[in-house]
Amino acid sequence: LARGAQSPTKLRVEVNGEVRHQSIITDRRRIAVAAPGGASVRVVADPGVLLGAPTLYRPEARPSHIVVVVVDTLRADHLGAWGYPRPTSPELDGLAMGGTRFSRCLSPTPWTLPSTRAIVSGVHPWDWTDETATLLTRLADVGWATASISRNPWLDERNGVPRGASMIDARAREDAAEDVASAAAWLAGEADRSAVLLLHLM
Repeated sequence: LARGAQSPTKLRVEVNGEVRHQSIITDRRRIAVAAPGGASVRVVADPGVLLGAPTLYRPEARPSHIVVVVVDTLRADHLGAWGYPRPTSPELDGLAMGGTRFSRCLSPTPWTLPSTRAIVSGVHPWDWTDETATLLTRLADVGWATASISRNPWLDERNGVPRGASMIDARAREDAAEDVASAAAWLAGEADRSAVLLLHLM
């Protein structure tokens, strides 16, 4: 069970009508409750000001973690793995050497919002609607933890890019390293659960 509270909230978890957990929460909290398959699980909050529906899941021994990293206005011709002579991107160069590097990749549009919509959905920007499914919505539907971290105001909830994310972090920060630290902390908190993270860096 993972959920955040807006103010001190009394939380009670019942399994088949029996109280299995009681506590007062003030922030995002993970609570382990044993429940047999097919059990009825009820979460009661008083005063009931949770920031969304609680998420129930079964811990996994070997969860999968997917991180989609989008770097705003990054030029391939200024990266070492694509032939740039200056050492501007040692970490990305290392990833490219150990993985798959595409020598030709085209964006369907020259600006951030529609390009990112295409990345998260696989749908051409012209075909995007308010109902378009994204990687986050599809994996949330099968029980994955989902998150979006971005400082770009164009990629907020109003424009649908983080649709499906159970955690959205849009805080203004001075440095992309802080975004990366936030991403690492979130992933560490989902160590026993399959999770997908959209990380947009500027």
